[in-house]
Amino acid sequence: MPLGRRVKALAATIAVHLLLVLMLLKLAPDDAFRRPVERPLEVFDLTPEVPPPPPEVAPVIEKKRAAGKALPPPAAPAVPPPVPAPQMPELIAGLEKFDLRQVPRAAPAAAGSTGQDSAAAYGPGEGPGGARLYNAEWYREPTSAELATYLPERRVVGWALIACQTIERNRVDNCRTLGDHPPGSGLARAVRNAAWQFLVRPPRIDGKPVIGAWVRIRIDFTEAGVGVR
Repeated sequence: MPLGRRVKALAATIAVHLLLVLMLLKLAPDDAFRRPVERPLEVFDLTPEVPPPPPEVAPVIEKKRAAGKALPPPAAPAVPPPVPAPQMPELIAGLEKFDLRQVPRAAPAAAGSTGQDSAAAYGPGEGPGGARLYNAEWYREPTSAELATYLPERRVVGWALIACQTIERNRVDNCRTLGDHPPGSGLARAVRNAAWQFLVRPPRIDGKPVIGAWVRIRIDFTEAGVGVR
């Protein structure tokens, strides 16, 4: 290649590179080629701040410091006096071995009762299934109207005897016929059928009402009216 053409090609190549450099300088931000400014190091003091002394003490401390005198050590906080231990009361002579738990407690009486045990009408084996019978203690005596529906149409003077088992709410259940007079009058059957209305307190045994115990109920039929036992 002739020398003139080579020189022209070299000049064109340099010109192209210069144009590229100028274009890059135009596109770059203004502070891209600036040298970063060096900032001085910041120093932090992590020592806790000491609160200033009270106003009345500050002048005295400043005077002692100015005179070169040693400051007295800070006063220790006041300690509260110890609380004396409680003193045990002196026991009465002879009661050192007394134990309240060994004192027998009285059984609570049933509501509406006197606290006495119910009287047994018959001994063991005389009631249904060999149960012991107790005389009925009425919570509310039955009325003639409650019995009239179950009595025979023909008025009969006599008595009826039944045994019933006490249940909750002063009621009776599972009643059995024990006898009546005159025989065959049907008075015991009539009283047994009407017994679902009766209100009888459960017998008291050892001062406590016993639900499920058996009671004896006798009702007398007289010319004057109905009487219970």
